[in-house]
Amino acid sequence: MEPENFKQDLLGGEWKNFATRLNEFIEIERTLVPGGLVVGLNGKFGEGKSTFLRMWKNELSQSDSVHVVRLNAWEYDFVGDALFAILHCLLDSLQGSSPQSARLRNALADFGWFTLGLGDGLAKSIGVHAISAYEFAGRQKDQRQKKRSPGGDAFDALQKRHDAMDKLKIAISGFASHQHKQGTPVLFLVDELDRCRPNFAIEYLETIKHFFDTKWATFVLAVDRAALRNSAITAFGDDLDFDEYYRKFVHKEVSLPTPTNISGLISSFRERFLEVSGLRSVASALTDRNIVGVRALCLHFRMTPRQIEDLFRNIAHVFTQGGESASNNLLFGTLISLVFRSFDRSIYEHIRNGTLTHDLVMPYIGDLEGGGFWYSILDTGGAMSRIGDHPELRLKPAAERHQQRDFMKRGWPRSQSRNHFASIVRRIESLEDWLTD
Repeated sequence: MEPENFKQDLLGGEWKNFATRLNEFIEIERTLVPGGLVVGLNGKFGEGKSTFLRMWKNELSQSDSVHVVRLNAWEYDFVGDALFAILHCLLDSLQGSSPQSARLRNALADFGWFTLGLGDGLAKSIGVHAISAYEFAGRQKDQRQKKRSPGGDAFDALQKRHDAMDKLKIAISGFASHQHKQGTPVLFLVDELDRCRPNFAIEYLETIKHFFDTKWATFVLAVDRAALRNSAITAFGDDLDFDEYYRKFVHKEVSLPTPTNISGLISSFRERFLEVSGLRSVASALTDRNIVGVRALCLHFRMTPRQIEDLFRNIAHVFTQGGESASNNLLFGTLISLVFRSFDRSIYEHIRNGTLTHDLVMPYIGDLEGGGFWYSILDTGGAMSRIGDHPELRLKPAAERHQQRDFMKRGWPRSQSRNHFASIVRRIESLEDWLTD
């Protein structure tokens, strides 16, 4: 179940604190900019931008201090009209009728009549019947045919379209000003812009700039900046200076904080995927004490919440296939294999083949908190062909190191193969065993 508000936040309040700071920044900054305020909220895919926007929006909606409009840009990508997408969501957020919403609808209707490609979707959404629009267009055509000057007629049509666009801008500005005077300034939360087709993503940015650069209108664009940059370069070419281009639209860029208090998140995924009543129970080895080590592993590799979720989902699949209890070594061997599968396929293949070496793995876990434990898992499970001394293990007396290694070896199930990781990887890569159980 996805969290709906900050009370359900599993990150120890980190995002709630960030939302408070963001609210304070917007409150001050929108009074200082001459037009609308646009904030870029940066985060990689899977870091939780959509979850944060959902929780933030629900908290703001309860305060009655701001009018929040949440937009999923990708849902309107197929429509191909960014202006329609934004205004449709805005009008949909207005409950009941008001003079301001009526002005917006009428202005959008006028502009739509002078814009090529008006269809049923746009017409119905703004309260205009498509047939009436076409009849209006026909009457306009008849009037133009009566005129003697074709050039004048074309200019007249262009002028009317420009006037309609100005009328729409005035209506948007009036609405934003009205909301501010009412004590509920409008805040647009835009999600999934980086998933859109490049041309539509650029059109979306340009539309915000052309139509919504008005006082008291605020946009927060939650994007993967690298993905949006690729869209812009696709549209304009490799010579584009994206930083300068993006600066035309965005006043301030901030990054969604990378969570550090993820123990609650890990515990939640353990219950969600590994302790499912009537389906599976493979979490016995993942105790609260062991979660500390898993937390350190996830933080060390800078895993996003989505990557951590996928980690636990895959663990559940592996042990559902196997039909056996999740011993410590098997569970942690699966964990470290899945992590390398996501971050370095070459290391993952060495683990599969039992050809991993000390020099290959140390750059990844040499400075990992608890890295000596993971090193021992790889060593005793047969993933390594040449071993050395992990710094954490080197501090112990030789006799104690040998005793610990023998203990770790006994934690693996009996097998004819020295490399237990070959079996783990086989389960990760195939559903065959799971399907035939």
